[in-house]
Amino acid sequence: MLLRYLVISLIIFFSFALHAEEKKAELSFDQRAVLAATHMGSIQRKTGFFSYEFNFVTGEWSRSDELVRQAGAGYGLGEYLTTHQDPIAKEALKKALKAYSASSVSFRQGKLLAFNGDLKTAETGATALAMAAALQYRKATGGREFDGDIEAWMRGLLELYHPGGGFANSAVDNEESPYFNGETWLAVAMYFESFPDAKLKSLLMDIDKAMINQYAKAPDIGFFHWGLMASAKRFEQTRDAKLIDFAAGQVTAFLGEMRPNFDTEVNSCYSVEGMASVLPELQRNGKYNALATRLLGRVRQEMTKNIAMQILPDQKVLQLVSGRSLIAPEIPRYAGAFINGLDRPDIRIDFTQHCLSALIKTRGYQ
Repeated sequence: MLLRYLVISLIIFFSFALHAEEKKAELSFDQRAVLAATHMGSIQRKTGFFSYEFNFVTGEWSRSDELVRQAGAGYGLGEYLTTHQDPIAKEALKKALKAYSASSVSFRQGKLLAFNGDLKTAETGATALAMAAALQYRKATGGREFDGDIEAWMRGLLELYHPGGGFANSAVDNEESPYFNGETWLAVAMYFESFPDAKLKSLLMDIDKAMINQYAKAPDIGFFHWGLMASAKRFEQTRDAKLIDFAAGQVTAFLGEMRPNFDTEVNSCYSVEGMASVLPELQRNGKYNALATRLLGRVRQEMTKNIAMQILPDQKVLQLVSGRSLIAPEIPRYAGAFINGLDRPDIRIDFTQHCLSALIKTRGYQ
């Protein structure tokens, strides 16, 4: 009798697993993006911020939180809205932007995004991504209700600018972070797209030069994907070939030094987000034909792996490393989310945010 029940249980288990794999193969990247955005809205708290990280082994939400990743969630929803008419996502982003606004504190001539109104917790990268999210909301919806916040955040970021360099980490830390430099370079470029003026144009040219000089010599994985998105945006605005040459150098460093080997276990959507942003221009540039072909193969390889990490509706089993699986009652509740890796049975807002962006950018390469 016990053997019979064991056999039945195994049949049910493998049926669920097979069904999940079939559904994974059927869904388009666009359908997956809708699922991811819907999930992000479903974990939004009453405050407008998002639940941060859930562990399927313990069945508990983490008590940790990261301000820059909270702002990144809004940025991801904003990018999604620029390509999808989704009233639920629109309201989720609007609620998040209200939270970012309420949590911002005065700093010199502007404002910075902080936790609990404490300037000591304010972060440059978080402020940059909050501003980028608001700019995308403005572009996607035509809404102007956050223009005052956009202007205040921009002034706050400029207060942290190092002439001839990048941006201070915060109001209390004058050091620079590769992450924050990349995020802020992108956000300021996005601001210029919506609010162009001669003074900012000149400033952005200085920032372009500083970012190229610093990170061409010393490529950094923290800067990598934000820097690629920023250089793609700036090339779109300026048609300056130095920006594409810089992007090609970053991609070459990624494939040859930073991440030369394909890792089957990690969620790599962050890197795809950057690589896919420069891929079209590399494909159009004759001198980078070989690099573009190599990059396209890597993007497709990474996304084939990444989409297998998305939880689908009615899924009850997580497929993990070494053929192992995890069954948890909460799995169906978080359909649309991406797990952090095959060896990390957790979901966290930034992993899903990066995958949402990667899905949008790679729809044409599926």
